[in-house]
Amino acid sequence: MEMARETGLRGLTVRGLAARAGVNPGGFVYHFGSRDAFLSALIETWYQPLFAQLQWRQEQGVTPLARLRGMLLQLMGFMVEHRVFVAHLLQDVAAGETVVIAFVRSLEARHPLLLLRAIRAAQESGELCRADPLRQMLFLMATLGGPVLVAQMLAGMPGLPENWVRIEGELAVDRAAIEQRLDWALKGLRADQG
Repeated sequence: MEMARETGLRGLTVRGLAARAGVNPGGFVYHFGSRDAFLSALIETWYQPLFAQLQWRQEQGVTPLARLRGMLLQLMGFMVEHRVFVAHLLQDVAAGETVVIAFVRSLEARHPLLLLRAIRAAQESGELCRADPLRQMLFLMATLGGPVLVAQMLAGMPGLPENWVRIEGELAVDRAAIEQRLDWALKGLRADQG
């Protein structure tokens, strides 16, 4: 994970991993089989705790809107904590890293599906307006996650006003600012607003 946070998965090689771990490359292949198998296991080990927490939160006996809000805050906490790795994953996809592409494609049946269920439940309870749940999810994720990704991508970029980048970065990852953006977005999606 240290190397993945530094270079992304596209920068990891069996030889480099073995050297960093102080083991023989043959031992790496013996234990993991291939670079792709190792990368797949690494991504799953990183992602699985989030998915389990979101599944648990989905079962909580609160109002559907409170459940959705809690799930989104859980997801955003994870995204903020792992924003460097998430940004690298997006760059890995752009670079054509097949393991990462396969992982991203698998997400359709994971946390986005849980969020869509939570949105539908909030619509059925009358807490959110009835509209395409996918569009509502994309709106919420763009509102919450977009600033985090933009801040991460802008960090250290030469030529940009340092003060602006710093302030944008702080507001993007600040828990209170995230909650405020979420509350504004949910207010806009309320049934009495739609």
